[in-house]
Amino acid sequence: MPPQLHAMWIRLTADKRRFGLLCTSLFVAALLWGRLVFLREVPRTAVADPQKKTALHKSQTLQKDSADDENDAAKTLKVAIRHNLTRDPFILNSKYFPEPVVEETPEEVTPKSPKGTTDEEEEDHPQLRVPDEAKNRFEVVSVIGGKVPVAMIRVKDGGKVKTALVSADSLISGFRVVSVDVDQRVVVVRKDGVNVKLKMLQDDGS
Repeated sequence: MPPQLHAMWIRLTADKRRFGLLCTSLFVAALLWGRLVFLREVPRTAVADPQKKTALHKSQTLQKDSADDENDAAKTLKVAIRHNLTRDPFILNSKYFPEPVVEETPEEVTPKSPKGTTDEEEEDHPQLRVPDEAKNRFEVVSVIGGKVPVAMIRVKDGGKVKTALVSADSLISGFRVVSVDVDQRVVVVRKDGVNVKLKMLQDDGS
């Protein structure tokens, strides 16, 4: 070994710490140099054209969106909604609540009193007979408001009790319903030209 190189070697190895740092630096420099040499020929996939890559990505995205739109269109069910509703929810549906058919029964003939004055007076004065007959036969259970108010009436007929739903102009046991007043809870019936007001009973029975 030439004397100059030998002297330089002695100086480098005199301080082991500096010698270690020098060796480490040389090793790192060799790695970097080898990497630069290796990356001179880069694979084609690593240097793809950015424009082509962007176009391919957009094409794939459009195809995916188109497929999603077709699936959504296949699953979508269009239903026409009516905005102008004319049905009153308070009106009873005749399909489920048919109007009761009230059979008219012949009125019982009550025997006249021996004197023959009281019965004759009642026959001649419907204003006395009709109200008593209506109040003894009918009892208003409830009234229901709406476009056509209705009332539920309990009918006592020959010892039998039945319930009927009536509205204005309905016939029930020989009486015609004139009106149903929801606010006053009153049902007006008519017979022989005499109107009778039937008021719904209160909770206390009054």
